Amino acid sequence: MEQIEAEGGHARASGVDAREEADMGTLIDRIEAEVGPLEVLVFNIGANVWFPIVETTTRVYTKVWELAARRDSFPGARPRA
Repeated sequence: MEQIEAEGGHARASGVDAREEADMGTLIDRIEAEVGPLEVLVFNIGANVWFPIVETTTRVYTKVWELAARRDSFPGARPRA
C-alpha cells in the first residue's frame, strides 16, 4: 500500500472469510458505501498451504478446498455497467 500511496494512489486492506458469500457481499457493499465503486478487486485467498499429507488434518484440507476448489465464481460479485 505504501508504494501505491507514494505514487499518488489510494489503497485499503480488508479481511474477510472468502468462503462466506454473504460476508463478501457485505464487504463489497461497505467498500462501495464508504469509498466508492470498485475499480480493481484482487481475490487472493492464499490457499497454498504446505503440509506433508500425513500431517494434513481434515480441518486444514477442508478449509483449503473451500477456499480454492469450491469457488467457481467470485463470491458476492454483481454485474457492473
